[in-house]
Amino acid sequence: MNTFDWTTRIVTTLALTLAAGCTVGLDADTAELAGSYEGANTDTYDRPDVEESDPIAPGADNDLPDGDTEEPDASTSGEETTSGEETTTGDETTEDHGTTSGDETTAGDEAKPEEDRVEETTADGDQATCLVPADAGEDGILICIDQVTSEGGQVLVEAGDYTITKTITVPSGVSLVGEGPATRLILDGGLDQPVLLVGSANETPEGERTSGVTIANLAIDGARYDQSSESVPGAPWLSTAGIAIRYATSVQVQEVTVTETAGAGVQVDADSHDVFIQGTTVSDTGFDGIAVADSQGVSVLKCAVTGNDGAGLSFDWGVTESVVLDSEITRNGAGWAGGQNPGIYMAMTSGTVVQGNTIARNDGNGVVLTNQGMAQSPAATCSMNNAFNDNTFESNQQFGIWLTHTTCVGNTSTGNTYVNNAWGPVFEPVCGQLREEKTACEGSGCPNACAVQ
Repeated sequence: MNTFDWTTRIVTTLALTLAAGCTVGLDADTAELAGSYEGANTDTYDRPDVEESDPIAPGADNDLPDGDTEEPDASTSGEETTSGEETTTGDETTEDHGTTSGDETTAGDEAKPEEDRVEETTADGDQATCLVPADAGEDGILICIDQVTSEGGQVLVEAGDYTITKTITVPSGVSLVGEGPATRLILDGGLDQPVLLVGSANETPEGERTSGVTIANLAIDGARYDQSSESVPGAPWLSTAGIAIRYATSVQVQEVTVTETAGAGVQVDADSHDVFIQGTTVSDTGFDGIAVADSQGVSVLKCAVTGNDGAGLSFDWGVTESVVLDSEITRNGAGWAGGQNPGIYMAMTSGTVVQGNTIARNDGNGVVLTNQGMAQSPAATCSMNNAFNDNTFESNQQFGIWLTHTTCVGNTSTGNTYVNNAWGPVFEPVCGQLREEKTACEGSGCPNACAVQ
């Protein structure tokens, strides 16, 4: 079954009657919380100094897809680049591309390097560094990635607007670093594909995971109003995201602004591990702001996720040992599938800590804990053993936290504040599914009858 099935996800969860599953009593003493946010990387990314005199030079052949609409081959794996529905792997090259530098334009095999494009730097040990001047455009980014890929290194992208005409794959060991929001990667209209891909575009990846990738200090504009689909046509598992992280490990997304994607802002799935999304803003997406599925050890730290059509964050299809910490999750959920989507959607999620966040003014619930209705045994897939600590749930249009089924057990809540949530602070079919302590509450439905004050 597809990890992300954009057309059949359980939107009906939000339309369940409040009495759903209320006939079964449960023992409140369940397994201890397994998730932890200890060890998360909370450092900011320091962009190394590179002299202006060492930019890339024009000319080189690049292993780039040509933009045709061939469907991805599910039998391939490893480093891949998507374009529409095409996937290239290994050393296969479908088209020669040139680069423009200044007034000179070269193409394909006629291009000759004028100088060494990579400068060895001591700022980051022995890593190679390649600088992309603004006038080098998309091809400059691709040339630099190719240049540093073999040993791993840093691609430093100067401030400027870069029109992206095919998905850029960031391979293992490579850091793609801009000069802040003024470095803008803008998806060209009508492409219906991710802007950046870390990992595999295949539905069922296999082999070695992409690892050790950093994307930092840049902005991504998905041009959602010039796209036609929230997923890649012919590949519904692949969102038209700003950043798609699939079958990857040890990935950091730091100080990135993602806006106006037709699909998710950031997609993490396909058994990815240890993904840190820090200091990142995701807004105005056509689906969930940050969509995580079938992954573990995903940390969302000090992010702003606001004004997205779907949920602000979704944890779906077996997310474990993850954390959402000190983030603003606000005004999400009004646009996708008729609205009433939550700030955080959690189905088949366990061992996850949600702590110190402001979850406010979302069109549905602040948080939904539910089962995976598309699974063969939905009764066994409810979100269990998660912890909610020191969050503020304010002015959400439904409950602060909604547990939809009696099988969502072993969840804990300490020190949360509920203010003026339209339907009340918490709904749980049976008291004890969410063990609450030290709760502050004002407005409709207060005090919460199940909470231990």
